[in-house]
Amino acid sequence: ISPATSTSDPNAGASVSAALQQEQRLAALLSDCFTQRNLARQRVEAVEQFMERFDLSQEDSRLLDHYSFEDVSSITNNETSSMIHGMAFLKALERVRTIRIELGRTFGTSNSNSAMAEYFKQQSSASTADNSRSLGASSALRMMESLAQKQERAYERLYHWLQKYLHLHSMDPHNHPSSSGAAGEEMTDRLEEALSNNPFVQQSLHRLQSDVPAFYSHLLELIAHSRRSNQTRRFLLALTSGLEGMPPIEMRAHDATVYVGDILAFCFRAFSMEADVAKRLFVAQNDDESENSGKNEQEHDDNDDKLKDPDSATDLPSASSAEGQITATELLAQSMGGIARPLKS
Repeated sequence: ISPATSTSDPNAGASVSAALQQEQRLAALLSDCFTQRNLARQRVEAVEQFMERFDLSQEDSRLLDHYSFEDVSSITNNETSSMIHGMAFLKALERVRTIRIELGRTFGTSNSNSAMAEYFKQQSSASTADNSRSLGASSALRMMESLAQKQERAYERLYHWLQKYLHLHSMDPHNHPSSSGAAGEEMTDRLEEALSNNPFVQQSLHRLQSDVPAFYSHLLELIAHSRRSNQTRRFLLALTSGLEGMPPIEMRAHDATVYVGDILAFCFRAFSMEADVAKRLFVAQNDDESENSGKNEQEHDDNDDKLKDPDSATDLPSASSAEGQITATELLAQSMGGIARPLKS
């Protein structure tokens, strides 16, 4: 018995040793799996926090990409409840603006890759720093680029819609009335109506003025050109065909006093109308600037200095916006400048 036992002991010891080694490998494998699971959870939590803070909702993304302003184009009165999607579109634009500002503050612009890596490193453990660094930098950069493109496309669509809605296209039939009978309907002051009764247009102009000054400046130039053309046509119609139920001014050309008085009365009404439009455009703009500057004391002081400019001889706001942008006085001068040539002739 003893020889058999002695020969079987080495085999049993080897078997036990192999089983122990296999058990240890299995335990190490399970430990590594649990560690990877915990790291994956931490990474998911970090990504979820990042997306919650810096990503758009599906509805906001849909509005920015596909909203066609269909519920705003038919608004004639202050029916805010009828432009739910329009207001949501503007809120989505504000959300994009806020996200981009937060991205800039969090990651910076000079060394964005290291800043993004540091952000994700803080959200996960040190053992995953390398993976987080590459994931965070590439994901955040792609998100910043995507948001910038989405914002640019949305503002471009808003800019073109405002041109169409306000009849600022040179070939728009609303800008070319052919008779005094059609003038009352076709020459309806869409801009004045929008500034008074359409909060979507008002807020859209504010958004362009604060976020895309180039689009806003071009809109002001188009507005000045369009109103100049319209006031010139209105004056010529008033002279030759009559306007708004009034007889032609030329009918009284034989009486110099009445003739000049009618011309001055038309100019006074036109000047008052254009001055009111300029006020509404630029007072709203200055109010928006004051609200934004309230967050920055230095900007607030600068705006006060501009508003107290002693050179302002009229009630129009004297504060100019971005450099090279048309001012309220220039807008009024261009709008009324078209009447000067007929008067000279």
